[in-house]
Amino acid sequence: MTDLPYGQRTSWRETTPQPAAAGPAWRLLEALRGVLAPESVVALTTPKQDRVAHEDYERVEQFQIGKRRTLFFRVRA
Repeated sequence: MTDLPYGQRTSWRETTPQPAAAGPAWRLLEALRGVLAPESVVALTTPKQDRVAHEDYERVEQFQIGKRRTLFFRVRA
């Protein structure tokens, strides 16, 4: 489970080319792909307006408190 940085005091450094639409959440999910066991669950907390999706993960649940939203993703088998 992680609460992604807002980007106000952080910066992202790319080591390999990424899709144009890849945001920090997509890049994190991509980095985790190779180390997670099948059927693993990842929880990401983001600003509620952020859209998070990755083709190798299925969103299984979410909840929101104030301006933050937590999304639960399962690795696709």
